[in-house]
Amino acid sequence: MSVRSMERFECLYMLKELRQGIGKRFRKAYMLRDGSIKITLDKVSYIVTPGKRVSLLTAKREDYRENSFTQKLRKELSRKILESVDLLEGDRVFVFSFSDGYKLYVQVYGKGAVMLFRDDVMVDGMNRQRFSPEVSTLETLVEKYPTKPLGAILVRLLGKKYAKWLIEKEGLPEKEEVSRIMTTELVSKIKEGVEELEMVAKPHLCSNDYSLVKINDTCEEVESLSKAMDLYYVTEEVDTEKIKLEKTIEKQKAKAEEYEEKARSYRLIGQWIFSHAHEVDNILAAVRKGSVDYGKVNKKDKTVEIEVELGTS
Repeated sequence: MSVRSMERFECLYMLKELRQGIGKRFRKAYMLRDGSIKITLDKVSYIVTPGKRVSLLTAKREDYRENSFTQKLRKELSRKILESVDLLEGDRVFVFSFSDGYKLYVQVYGKGAVMLFRDDVMVDGMNRQRFSPEVSTLETLVEKYPTKPLGAILVRLLGKKYAKWLIEKEGLPEKEEVSRIMTTELVSKIKEGVEELEMVAKPHLCSNDYSLVKINDTCEEVESLSKAMDLYYVTEEVDTEKIKLEKTIEKQKAKAEEYEEKARSYRLIGQWIFSHAHEVDNILAAVRKGSVDYGKVNKKDKTVEIEVELGTS
């Protein structure tokens, strides 16, 4: 199933949840099997699905895999304090600002760039690209796109489902060109509608979607937008116990290979001794007489070490 990206109104709403981590120290970063990034602070964890979402992590995720970028995050952000969480000029790019001049940018549309900067110099990143943020206020959008219909402007301002909610709620002329219809009265009406949307917004999990308004009869209210996203984006439940078992099996396989190598070595030594029994007897006899002039003799332990070249089978 193809999953969607966060809409702008959802990004604005999510800021309230993400800001729970402000003042807490960075602990760890992990790459998960589905390509998401788990970022752990003191008692708070975030999950980043590049190009799709950023939210608090409400589910247990330990399906880790090695990744150089998350290792870099660990090194650079170790013990740094999260100072703020914002959107880049109101666009769908989250900015996590940490102490010592670090900023982590997370894009929740397009390729999904995730980039770490320090003092405006990039340290590392995934899906690197330049951001061209669009200041998404009603006035700036109308000024920039005067010939577009009102519906298109509201989609840029809020996202599709929330633009639809506002148009239906306020009876707005969605197909009319904004330069022809935009008046002070209409601007006020739209802003009042957005304020009402902010007041009624509640996280819902719907059939194959999530929303901050009830879009159909399948929608059920959940405790947070982060929770709704965890249920939506994780299309199959992550079996933590299964992952732990797989890791244990991998370790056991490695140990078994180690023992097999030792057994092979002992087998070759045994084969050599068996096939060179006469030479071994001569060596032992020479050791007893004290006339051996090769190898290492340990009279205390009654052992002799010699180097032999074994076969490969």
